[in-house]
Amino acid sequence: MVIITAIYVIATIFICKANIKSANATREQVAEQKRQFDESNRAYVTVHFEVTPSKLYTLCVCNHGNKVAKNVHLEISDEFIEELENDKVKHLLKNTKESKIDIGIGQKWYLWLGVLGDRVTMQKSVAFNLTYSDDNNSYNEAYNINLNAFNWQLLCSPDDNEYEQTKKIANSIDKISKSIAKIEREIHKEQDNG
Repeated sequence: MVIITAIYVIATIFICKANIKSANATREQVAEQKRQFDESNRAYVTVHFEVTPSKLYTLCVCNHGNKVAKNVHLEISDEFIEELENDKVKHLLKNTKESKIDIGIGQKWYLWLGVLGDRVTMQKSVAFNLTYSDDNNSYNEAYNINLNAFNWQLLCSPDDNEYEQTKKIANSIDKISKSIAKIEREIHKEQDNG
């Protein structure tokens, strides 16, 4: 009976150790699943350089996340602002340093840096810190965008393809011209017959 009890105690100890390992593994798995859930269900703000269809140089601040980004704030370096030639842009960028906004899910916010052809702006690097929060966390990211690296692509913007627009207008004018010519022929035909 003593031997059976000893075996039972030893087996119980092994079962308890196995249960403890299993519980720890489950706890780690649940923690990882929670981390992944929180990571995929958060505000996720990015900033990139963009030329708008109206030919403005901008920083596009976009919320790609699944929650509203609150208190979004860009702290642009004073050095970049002071080197700009456009006083209106300087003033707006200085005001930006004092503001915090909320960006909804999938929404964008544009920050004006200059206009197409502004070579002074495009020779610079813009350094800034981006801070924002959502319901659970706060985020702080540092950016440094070398605007000079974008000079090669500013010859044509896919959002504002003037050649294609001009081609469409020319085709429309051609169709209208042909329609008018057809109407004139019919009018002349009726006048000759009548």
